[in-house]
Amino acid sequence: MLEKEIQQEALRYSEKTCLVIEDEPDLREILKDILEGSGLKCTVLSEVWNMDLSIVGNFDLLISDIRLGANQPSGLQFLQQLRENNIDIPVIMISGFSAEGVEECLETKAPVLFLKKPFQTAQILNKVEEIFSLV
Repeated sequence: MLEKEIQQEALRYSEKTCLVIEDEPDLREILKDILEGSGLKCTVLSEVWNMDLSIVGNFDLLISDIRLGANQPSGLQFLQQLRENNIDIPVIMISGFSAEGVEECLETKAPVLFLKKPFQTAQILNKVEEIFSLV
């Protein structure tokens, strides 16, 4: 019975795509494994420099760390660039710090949610479910 439930869960998001932007390699791979286990097709990146913003609009979901390391825009700055270019996709912002600045991004067409690090597998999957229920 449990195996069938797992297979059904994996099919839930089998047509959905996700872009993950996280500068920490281990967390980037963990997120990819969790999300792909739920059926999402994931692309992972460590930085956003010189990214063609129009590519982001091809994804169903963006999950980004707020702090992306030295010498690159923050996840919030990147999100602001997307919104300025009318790229409105659902976003889950993650950080070990506060959600400060995320509130400013909430007044957009597409939903923006926040998840504090460290988080459990169930918490990220619940956020994914929540954000897809909002669109």
